[in-house]
Amino acid sequence: VNTMVNDAVTPVNVAFGTRTSILDLVHLMSDVLGQRLEIDHVPERAGDIRDSYASDDRLRALLPGVAPVALRDGLVHTVEWMRVQPAYVVRAA
Repeated sequence: VNTMVNDAVTPVNVAFGTRTSILDLVHLMSDVLGQRLEIDHVPERAGDIRDSYASDDRLRALLPGVAPVALRDGLVHTVEWMRVQPAYVVRAA
């Protein structure tokens, strides 16, 4: 998500203080989509960030009333929305 601050576009982390690994996200997406996703494990590259944690400070300052949504619930709603959009092709197996 980007916001305008002093006529410049600045990013805002969409996070609520939880951690999710890429592997966990792939498994979650596989479950939500109802199909097995192929995982290709490759060696780490120089400069890869092993662990990251997004601060939700800017998000909460910009949208103080916004309530957290569980990642799985948000993904389910997003996939359901995408399935009815003509521009997206998201199909369960």
